[in-house]
Amino acid sequence: MKLEPHTRSVELFRHDPSDSGSLGSNFVHSIYEDNARRIWVGSGNEIACWDSVTRTFRRYTNAEFSRSLFANIIGADHRGRLWIKYEGEGMGVLDPSEGMFTIVA
Repeated sequence: MKLEPHTRSVELFRHDPSDSGSLGSNFVHSIYEDNARRIWVGSGNEIACWDSVTRTFRRYTNAEFSRSLFANIIGADHRGRLWIKYEGEGMGVLDPSEGMFTIVA
């Protein structure tokens, strides 16, 4: 959900199986804004980045943790990589510039 305080408008975001630009799941467990002011969402066991221009999400799926219950974004390091805890599975690091994951534990 996005709340615009000045206009008092509310926009809901939902998973749509026929739309690859929607959230990967209706269950959001974490939201994180990085230093580049990008909004990242841990939705189900995927990470998604909000694109305000296209008004869509770009999903990043880590196949190594496909059985994880959900993904929690812990934060970003000095290189801008996102650290993600996959509940019940382990940890991974996403490099947004390459769209590639590294398994940490």
